[in-house]
Amino acid sequence: MEEFAELQQPKGLHGVVLVVCTGNVCRSPLAATLLLHRLHQEGYTGIRVKSAGTHVTSPAPLTPYTRRVLAERGFYVGPHRARQATREQLHTVDLILVMEGAHAKALRHLVPETAGRIHLISELGGAQYDIRAPYQGSLWAHRLLAEELASLIETGWPRVLAWVAHGARSR
Repeated sequence: MEEFAELQQPKGLHGVVLVVCTGNVCRSPLAATLLLHRLHQEGYTGIRVKSAGTHVTSPAPLTPYTRRVLAERGFYVGPHRARQATREQLHTVDLILVMEGAHAKALRHLVPETAGRIHLISELGGAQYDIRAPYQGSLWAHRLLAEELASLIETGWPRVLAWVAHGARSR
């Protein structure tokens, strides 16, 4: 019984992860929700996860398919409103996971000193490629996106923890 109790204790790693896509209505909120769930499953309650976009033009809600895919996976996401990634925000995070190389470039241009904390989310799986938006796509495309992101988080779990720890030390 003590062994089980020990496993349930919050783990000491603290930090902030920012997940970034273009409009902050599909990919980044989906990945942020999946990552936050995994962190909490593993007892890392001291790591916060946020999402933002590089080109947010209005505080739009999640796309209906994104909301549906999250619901199918058992997640309730409150009244999400898209947020633009800001210079101030980038200075306060330990890890920045982006969907595309263009996002990394835009964020490095905005705050060059964050370059070492920016990673393509695909790097969690050991490769570097862009995760394209299914924004106007089908429900099926959104489900595939969720599967891919969940798989990347699972495969790259040790990298997530290492990158958060490294980012927290370097800030």
